[in-house]
Amino acid sequence: MSDLTQLPNATCRSEKYTMGLIDLIKDLNIPIETMVEVGSYQGESTIIFAENIKTLKTLYAVDPWMNGYAPGDVCSDEYPMDIVESNFNLRTKDYPQISKQKTTSEEFSKTIEDGSLDFVYIDGDHQYQSCKKDLELWIPKVKKGGIIAGHDYLAICFLGVVNAVNETFGSPDKTYEDTSWIKFL
Repeated sequence: MSDLTQLPNATCRSEKYTMGLIDLIKDLNIPIETMVEVGSYQGESTIIFAENIKTLKTLYAVDPWMNGYAPGDVCSDEYPMDIVESNFNLRTKDYPQISKQKTTSEEFSKTIEDGSLDFVYIDGDHQYQSCKKDLELWIPKVKKGGIIAGHDYLAICFLGVVNAVNETFGSPDKTYEDTSWIKFL
């Protein structure tokens, strides 16, 4: 992967944060065959899912890879998205279970049948309205007994995420060291 373009401060998957996501994966209590990751950015969490969910057949990685998609979100503005997308492509090219979807969460959700997914992980736009909308769009897509989760459940930085999750569920079933959260449906 020497062709990756290094983007300082564009990653949050230090060893601690990688282990936090792996801990969430260990808590998945059903076989995960089909999942959606909303907000795949450079593909770091995408490959963690692909490498650690052994039953995974399809992981839809959804991201618009477009500068300015989330006003005020440093991830959508700080680096040229063509470089971020290129890094995603390089990281994920050897994982046939990853299906890249260059579109918005809302547009891609229209292509997925209700009750068809085992697992959805939301790490898209962190503003309250956007996070709330992602939850409303994706909860119906998860099958009964499935799981929805996400990243950045941290009030000091991402109050919009915390408020949207709490309003929707009361609270998550569990949170993790990497600020991920999980809810068993």
